[in-house]
Amino acid sequence: MGRNAVFKMKQPLKSLTGFVGAIVVAALTLTASMAAESAPGTWKWSFTGQNGQAFETTLKLTQDGG
Repeated sequence: MGRNAVFKMKQPLKSLTGFVGAIVVAALTLTASMAAESAPGTWKWSFTGQNGQAFETTLKLTQDGG
């Protein structure tokens, strides 16, 4: 196994780490937003992965009861 083969194996792990990191940041941001009084509604956020691919997520929240 040459040096190039090892380098190629590490690239997917770096991309996955970046993607998971972006998801964690989005979840923390959403959690902070949900703490506000006016949490019900449509929440949208987007991010771009390391390869330039854009991801957009939409969450619709409703409030039942008191």
